Amino acid sequence: MAVINLLELKKRLKESFLSRQDLDAFASWSLDSNDDWQAPVAYPTVTTYGDNVRYFIFWDEAGQRWTGKDDQQNLFAWSPNTSSWIATGN
Repeated sequence: MAVINLLELKKRLKESFLSRQDLDAFASWSLDSNDDWQAPVAYPTVTTYGDNVRYFIFWDEAGQRWTGKDDQQNLFAWSPNTSSWIATGN
């Protein structure tokens, strides 16, 4: 009988609740010491624009970045270096 440490068991249990598609969509994420999923780039600290309107924020696995949409469906990429959103032209 193989021995599995508790953290590995918890990780395997969490992964078993995710579909293969979910794991592929977030392949760069990892579990932290609290057993929570973390992106390789911290979540944006600025989540609103203009008159306190919220961006629709989602993870872009291919680009390894957070992407946001405004209410006009304009796309922005989060820059952790400048803590600001940059228009992507899409």
